Amino acid sequence: MKRFIGTALVIYLAFILQTTIFQSLSLADVSPNILLIVTVSFAYIRENRDGIWIGFFSGLLMDAMYGEVLGLYALILMIIGFVISIIPKDYFTDNIFVPMILVGGSDFFYGFSYFVFEFLLRGRTSMIFYFSRIVLPEIVYTVIVSIVLYKLLYILDDRLEGKEV
Repeated sequence: MKRFIGTALVIYLAFILQTTIFQSLSLADVSPNILLIVTVSFAYIRENRDGIWIGFFSGLLMDAMYGEVLGLYALILMIIGFVISIIPKDYFTDNIFVPMILVGGSDFFYGFSYFVFEFLLRGRTSMIFYFSRIVLPEIVYTVIVSIVLYKLLYILDDRLEGKEV
């Protein structure tokens, strides 16, 4: 129960940070995707399929705030959480290099999926403009923020599980 409440509070706090502080700290008109970092981090750290549920509820919060269609963000983050959670944990989860690659790849998939569902299906095909002005700067910014945030989430998850850090 402590783990569930702690995870719910982390998701809510990440949502608050993403929609307030990091919106005002946007660079090149993009801000980091904190809920994506939380989804990827918990999906990678934990042994079970928590990433699916964390991605789903994080996506629902994003749908409520930004979405035109209810469930699009939830679907994308749920897929990301599932894929990251089934990756074999052959590496040490406290190593920052693998999560940085996973966050970057997940943010690329997130940007591509959003482009397909929101623009390409509506006939807007300016893919190069979208990727160069929005997706790539967001990937860089999100990966940089994930360096600090992943370590914090790793320590917090250890505390929630009652492990020694």
